[in-house]
Parts: sequence; C-alpha cells; structure tokens
Amino acid sequence: MGSDPSELRSEVGSAFFDRFSELTPVQKTVIPQVLAGLDVVVVSGTGTGKTEAVVAPLIQRHVDLSSAVAKPSILYIVPTKALANDLRRRLSPRLARLGLGLGLRHGDETTGLSSGRCDVLVTTPESFDVLTTRTDECLAGIKA
Repeated sequence: MGSDPSELRSEVGSAFFDRFSELTPVQKTVIPQVLAGLDVVVVSGTGTGKTEAVVAPLIQRHVDLSSAVAKPSILYIVPTKALANDLRRRLSPRLARLGLGLGLRHGDETTGLSSGRCDVLVTTPESFDVLTTRTDECLAGIKA
C-alpha cells in the first residue's frame, strides 16, 4: 500500500486495506480522528471508503482481538436492510481475518447474536428500536 494506515496495528490495517494500493482522502482524514476517540460525522461520495475509515479504527480501539466475546462491542445502525446485508457481505471476511464475528439484525434476519463470537452488530433503526425497548442483553457490551 502506497500510503499505509500507519496508525492502525498491522493486523487491522492489513485486514481492511491490503487489497488497496493506498488510502482514500476520507480514510486518511478520518482514521486518526477515530483512533483519537473523537466523534466524527463522515460525509463523502459512494465508494470512497467511509465504512472502512470508521470500522477499522473502531475495531482497534474497542475490540480485544485476543479473547472471544459473545456480545458486540460495536453497533452499526444503517437505514435499510439492503445496506445491512451488503455490509455483512463486505465486512464479514475482513473481521474473520481478525478472528472476529459480525451479527446482523433486521426485519428479515437475525444471525450471529446467539452463537459464537459477535463483535460488530449491524442493524436497522427499526430493529434497534426493538432491541432497546426489550432491553436486549446483546447491547450490554456496546462501546461504539
């Protein structure tokens, strides 16, 4: 990678960015801010790497790569089921390289929450509402 994500640990940077020759401008800007614990709002065009710019540093900050957990540390709320399904397809292989798991919860599907490791939970606003009104235990470990 021409401009490596030097602030990310090598295993996290590799899992998320090794197939790219360099980071996008939004990634170069956002990664250090998320690693520093700042609150960020990322607005950028489609395909500019927003998801990776946020998820990779959140993984580094909030997920213990050495111990298995059953509850998610990171909650990712997306507006549609289609986007939730797309994120599962895109993020699951990257998380698996780190020994991490992804849970999915929306109106049509719930996977990864009750069995094995679930470090990142992707959900829709409607399903998040259901989780919060039931005081679902899976939200107990959320850090980001």
